[in-house]
Amino acid sequence: MAYKVCILSSDDPLLKADRAQEFIKKAREEVPEALFMILSSDDFQSTRGANLALLENELIDPGLFGGDRIIKIYLKDLDATACEVLNLIAKRIRDGVYIVIDLPRINASFNKEGPLPFKEESKVKLETRKKHALSFIKGIGGSVEILYTPEGRELLEFISKRCAKYGFTSDSTCASYIAQACEGNLIAIDQALQLMQMTLPSGKIALNDVDRFFVNDARFSGYEFTEALFNADGIRALNILNSFCTGPSTSLSEALSLLLGRLESALNAIYEGRESNLLKKPFAERVHFFQSFGLKTPKAQDAVLKAISSMPLNLLNFLSLNLSKASKDFASFSHEKAYLTLQEMAVSVINYEVEKLNLEDISK
Repeated sequence: MAYKVCILSSDDPLLKADRAQEFIKKAREEVPEALFMILSSDDFQSTRGANLALLENELIDPGLFGGDRIIKIYLKDLDATACEVLNLIAKRIRDGVYIVIDLPRINASFNKEGPLPFKEESKVKLETRKKHALSFIKGIGGSVEILYTPEGRELLEFISKRCAKYGFTSDSTCASYIAQACEGNLIAIDQALQLMQMTLPSGKIALNDVDRFFVNDARFSGYEFTEALFNADGIRALNILNSFCTGPSTSLSEALSLLLGRLESALNAIYEGRESNLLKKPFAERVHFFQSFGLKTPKAQDAVLKAISSMPLNLLNFLSLNLSKASKDFASFSHEKAYLTLQEMAVSVINYEVEKLNLEDISK
């Protein structure tokens, strides 16, 4: 391995976990008998400065007594304690020890300076100590990596590679659907793909497969209730509501919180879309409009457009009043009442669709 110390900085836990696993795997090839240890910020807490005794003991060469170590350290921030930990590692690192350090995302400016040989410092400002602590790690041949959550085309490439990891392939349309359904959350994407691996046939997955998966899996169905409601498909809305709120993967409280948030965004978008005459706006403006309301899936957007164009104002107002009622019940922990109100909303669009069909029959 080219280096024995690796600092991983990111707001995305999956990126850090993947990279740490890769580092540890290579370290294990170098020191197959090494003891694996995990330390956290709590292990360094003290009333006076950082308590470095535990880590320092592991960095002291035990001679012939099997001192190989692979150590993973979780730090809450690049603060004064973290600087002391990094400085100790730079000062004491020895053969047979490999260390990977997990940090939240740090300011990129701290990582601009090159390697420096370790030296004891006193009366130095904390911002300078942060930069020097990273440079001291580089000075012993360590790596400092700031990992950013992929977006746009990079996110689609991430999903394609993740699909390959789980034994199937997808085209850009499927990857885009997965990204939108999971709101770009890498952990949610990874969980979805693992479940697809268990439920879908290996090989290339089609858009219909992906759509069916997200509709059937309760954890990813937050949008479907809203879509069914504003498509006036009340029967489907009732089925989704029942599945989503009684599934084993989420509690009623969590399910209601997600559904109420989705509905509020969609209703606000419908009212605003009518006011701004969204249907006549160019495509680029529509995209920006939907993004501002968090409506990321094409089906959710289509349902909102349909409601803007054809849902009667009195029905929209009825749904809005009931959403307010359900939200108040939820806030007062009356979860069953909130659930029943959502059922009433689904039934109301069934009645609307029946009335609409009757009117069409009369006109023929």
